[in-house]
Amino acid sequence: MQMTRFVLIYVALMTLVVMASNFLVQFPVNGEFAGINLADLLTWGAFTYPVAFLVTDLTNRQFGPSAARKVVFAGFVVGVALSFVTSVPRIAMASGTAFLVGQLLDISVFNHLRRMSWWRAPLAGSLAGSVLDTVLFFSLAF
Repeated sequence: MQMTRFVLIYVALMTLVVMASNFLVQFPVNGEFAGINLADLLTWGAFTYPVAFLVTDLTNRQFGPSAARKVVFAGFVVGVALSFVTSVPRIAMASGTAFLVGQLLDISVFNHLRRMSWWRAPLAGSLAGSVLDTVLFFSLAF
């Protein structure tokens, strides 16, 4: 019973992160850094999206990979549905595919490394998942 309640909380958090990131991706970060126009490279969604990996890793640490996959699939369904409403189909499909594959890689890497130092599993899993997510999204969307 307690596990179900906590998994539902993680699903709600994942839904919130996905919704916020889908909304904030529309707004570029204004400014310049080292002569580079940040608006050409970065949106505010880039700051909220990594929290999705944190939610996945917390779920995985507390309840294992099966519960983490449930949270990811719930986030995937919400994310794709919202993206179809707020974006063009190509972006929605690219975003959903990248999210799902990146998060599942995170779960796999995290679970493989979970018995090592407390920081290695979330760092390696999130890094691998984020890189794959970014490569897939930009390859499919553009």
